Amino acid sequence: MIGKISANGKLPCYALKMDIKRFFDSVNHQILKILIQKSIQEEKTLSIINSIIDSFKVSIGASGEVGIPLGNITSQLFANLYLHELDEFIKHKLREQYYLRYCDDFIILSRDRSHLTSLIALIQEFLKKNLQLELHPKKVVIRKLTQGIDFVGYVLFAKYILLRNKTKQRMKKRLKEAFEFFLIGKIDAKAMDQRLQSYLGILSHANQHTFTQVIKNAYWVRNDTVN
Repeated sequence: MIGKISANGKLPCYALKMDIKRFFDSVNHQILKILIQKSIQEEKTLSIINSIIDSFKVSIGASGEVGIPLGNITSQLFANLYLHELDEFIKHKLREQYYLRYCDDFIILSRDRSHLTSLIALIQEFLKKNLQLELHPKKVVIRKLTQGIDFVGYVLFAKYILLRNKTKQRMKKRLKEAFEFFLIGKIDAKAMDQRLQSYLGILSHANQHTFTQVIKNAYWVRNDTVN
């Protein structure tokens, strides 16, 4: 997508990056139920789903109960259903072709910075009117591709992808802690290897060969007993 819009870095490209303020705490129960009813009409199923929704709330406002628990499997499904409305608005109403969303974190790409600026108020209005959500004022950013586009833990460029520095530091810290537990016997070689492999999986999506080799050399414990 980035390579296409920027012609592999030959044309200017900008990214409007946005985040929804306290998303999980702000999901309106009544709106969520109405959205679910568009796809599910079976009464028993709806009753179970409504019970799950009603089992948790952050607060009760003028518009009713709000909030779904962060971390629940159902919350991830509810979140995608809720923000599908935003996807439809951006892709079909605003007709933005270069749009990506991961949960409540999303970006829109364009060669025109002023065009991206004009979208902010439209998206804010839609979120408030239709989903009773707000954009996080400190997380609405427009960046040029040559500066790197920070998205879901990676920094995206026209021809390569890097891991965010904070993500790398957190990865090294957690691997170091796990390795210390391995050395004193709190976890076995298999558990240590599983943790390392999970991070290597993250790194496989980025152009970070040197860093990958560094953590492999430091924390590789796999042997014939690890499978």
